[in-house]
Amino acid sequence: MVYAFLQKLNHITRWPLQISCVGSRVPEIMFDDFGKHHSYMIFTWADEGEDDIMGNLIYQLEEMKDSPSWNPRARFIVAIIAQPSQNASLMALEIAEELWNNYRVADVLLMVPKADNTCTKNAESACKKDIPLSFGLYTWIPYESHKKCAKINVFLIGELTLESKRRSLKGASLFPVKIPKHFHGCPLNVSTIHTPPALVVNNVAGHIHSGLEVQYLDQFAQAMNATLVYQEVAPGDAVTVRLETLSDLHKGSTDLAFGGFPLHPTAAVFADPTVSYLEDNLVWYVPCGMPNARMERVAAIFTPSLWLAMCTVFLLIVVVMWGLANCTRFTQINKSHACIGVSDSISVIWAVYLGVSAPKIPRNDAVRTMFIFVVWYSFATSCVFQTYFTSILVNPGMSQQIVTLEELYQSNLVYHYNNRTDSFVKFTDPEYYSEIRLEKKECRYRGTCIIDYLSNTNVATISSSFHAEYYTLAAIPAGSSTPRMCTLKDKFYNIRYTMYIEKGSFLVDSFNRIIRRVIEAGLIEKLKQDTKTSWRYGKFSEPHLTIDTVVETNRDESDYFVFSMSHLKLAFYFLILGYLLSIIMIVGELLFARYTSPQEE
Repeated sequence: MVYAFLQKLNHITRWPLQISCVGSRVPEIMFDDFGKHHSYMIFTWADEGEDDIMGNLIYQLEEMKDSPSWNPRARFIVAIIAQPSQNASLMALEIAEELWNNYRVADVLLMVPKADNTCTKNAESACKKDIPLSFGLYTWIPYESHKKCAKINVFLIGELTLESKRRSLKGASLFPVKIPKHFHGCPLNVSTIHTPPALVVNNVAGHIHSGLEVQYLDQFAQAMNATLVYQEVAPGDAVTVRLETLSDLHKGSTDLAFGGFPLHPTAAVFADPTVSYLEDNLVWYVPCGMPNARMERVAAIFTPSLWLAMCTVFLLIVVVMWGLANCTRFTQINKSHACIGVSDSISVIWAVYLGVSAPKIPRNDAVRTMFIFVVWYSFATSCVFQTYFTSILVNPGMSQQIVTLEELYQSNLVYHYNNRTDSFVKFTDPEYYSEIRLEKKECRYRGTCIIDYLSNTNVATISSSFHAEYYTLAAIPAGSSTPRMCTLKDKFYNIRYTMYIEKGSFLVDSFNRIIRRVIEAGLIEKLKQDTKTSWRYGKFSEPHLTIDTVVETNRDESDYFVFSMSHLKLAFYFLILGYLLSIIMIVGELLFARYTSPQEE
């Protein structure tokens, strides 16, 4: 009967069929080549009595379960080839309970032989071979109502009669939709991990759960009309607690686990992850560049060679102007009285350089021609200088910061770490962890690594962007601006936070559908912004999350600035220098006149 059925099925549908028998050798399938099966047809029978049917079925399922192509969310047809049973519904119930409780198979159609004492002439050959004449088609739907929830209640959807080669259905599909859109208030067991600020478990107040991920899950549960039952998780370090939670999922003692759970290949072996709803990056936080000194930046407007060339040009212009004025003095003695002395030439050229009026004007063609070239030259250089000079007065810029790992390892920074992040880095990439060549210092509390980074110029730390932003917003005083936080160019690890569900459970599809819709509606981003606002202005019970001063390298002055007298400090320096030189010159002239003038007798 089995082979005739498969032959007929292949002839009608032209589907590729992979046939396996218990105990036979199955070709080895490489990991990169296999694909999940989407439908199974299981034929089982009893060698001696009805009690052997369940044993043979379990034996078949265990062998299929070891295959990498095993997919409990596929469609299953289980056909019982045995003597007709007087209680077919009870047999179907036992098989459905075994499939769900131990293998998490819900989308199943059970073909159970029914007792039929009539044996017509058309089915006489089947009667002689003890082949069932009629099959009852049974199935069940999980979370059909608030009374049933995950309780199995099989029902008959039709009959398949061998004599007529037809099926009679009671207005139902062979494979009704098994993935529920609504859970009718049925409970879901949830295991949580205390990972502030994403998930905070307050055991003192009676296991009250709060945090960003709790808000996400509440949104999902509200959309699915499910009741969340939080399970207590034993304390321990980050890796141990997560491994124990995954073990509970694997054993089926809980339905869902979340709380700072990253999408990780090791975790995916024991449980099925949902669609990621929060993305983060694990990065190195390093000191930002120091603000440049304004005097140094002004001096760097032109290169030293260009400064030297400009000074040389200034002296040459003074000499040329003085020479032209003195050469024309003998030929046109009454036409030129300017630029005869060296001091007069310096005074005029310096005035032109500064863009102010000259004390005397040239009165012959040669000096006038030279003077107009000097005006054009000084105008061009002054435009360039003043453009950069004004920009530097406002914002002198930042010095170059550390951007690569090599630069970080060559620095004298101290690596501040906390055990949770340090264990994750070591567990995820042991080779990368072993190459960290910085002096290490353990942080006293969670979050104080970021506080140390903001308060000192010689601290580097590894943190996720999500947690770094939380600790910063929670620590800075009210009314102060958010400090800058600089990172390396390369990110160490991209973290996608997710929820883990029991391996093979159809709940993954239900959660994925809701998560995608919530993300597309923008509710995730709204919750993130609302949570950041609460971090910034809320009250926290952790006294160590405080910061008095932020080092200058991390002060954010990029949004706006107040133009004050301090920005004109450099101009006043030049003015004071000019006054000092003037005082020195007048004192020198007075002394010179006193000691060189003839003494009265």
